[in-house]
Amino acid sequence: MSKEPDSQAILARLDESLNDGKFFEEFNKAVVNTFLRNNEITIEQATTLISEAKYKYASKDSFRLFQSVRIKDLESIDKLITFLSTLKETLKSPFFDMISDVIHKQEAEKNKLNEEIENLKEQIAQTQNSDEKPVIILKDKTDFTRVYNLLGKVANSGDEESIQFLNKYGFTDVKNSQNESLLVTACQKGDTKLVQFLIENGSDRHVTDKDGNNILIVATKNSRTETINYLLSIGFDPSITSQNGEKAITIATNNKQYDIVELLFDHGIRYESKDEINENAVFGFTNLGKLKILQHLSDLGVNFLVKDDKERTPLFYSIKKGYEDVT
Repeated sequence: MSKEPDSQAILARLDESLNDGKFFEEFNKAVVNTFLRNNEITIEQATTLISEAKYKYASKDSFRLFQSVRIKDLESIDKLITFLSTLKETLKSPFFDMISDVIHKQEAEKNKLNEEIENLKEQIAQTQNSDEKPVIILKDKTDFTRVYNLLGKVANSGDEESIQFLNKYGFTDVKNSQNESLLVTACQKGDTKLVQFLIENGSDRHVTDKDGNNILIVATKNSRTETINYLLSIGFDPSITSQNGEKAITIATNNKQYDIVELLFDHGIRYESKDEINENAVFGFTNLGKLKILQHLSDLGVNFLVKDDKERTPLFYSIKKGYEDVT
């Protein structure tokens, strides 16, 4: 049996951070393992422990020791990186360098975001009057892109202070030179997280693009399935039409985006007549085995005997694919 460890003595020795190679002369590995099973230690204490292990044990034994370590706090990224560097040196593994690099990168991006926010605060503070909300004028495309990218970073960071600041000063409603809002651009690009962020933070969901199309049509025209799914989930009317009268389901069909057609179909949208359907779409739905949609097309009287450039009908492809229900 391992000796019951003197927890206070072990903690006191770790707190000295001597790194002199004598820790495991005072406390053998069995005692330390028993201690670690019953106690959490700070990141600094863990760093000292792993550093001391390299004087006494091979890498594999040090790793077994590391497996028992439980960290009770992590208030500093720098301390974590120091710990990972010690692990890399002790355990002879470059894996921990990779983790450190990822953390460094994320921290750098966060610092850059905070710096951009602070710069905006300073610029606005210099231009606003006490009783006026500043008007944001974007002089060129570069300015709009900068704000778009900034909001994308904030949307991903979830930084409440930055969100409140950007809302307060109207950054969520800026428009580009074509009078299109950030929300329209996000739908064009399929940046669903930013779309959600803008809508949840008060952006006008009824905005249109330069052609007068609302954002569901914009997302459909650009084949943004994830964005369409989000918009439908928050109550956008799937039967809405484009400025020239096209329905979303027709647009998706013409773009051969059959997954979007199925999504709209699942939200109750149907073709009104066979004239809305390009005959080639029958091949698309057949190849994907979309039985419910094919049944709907059949009810409309769509020609299933249409042939492709190889003189093959949809029936040929349903058999080839093994879609017994479709066949």
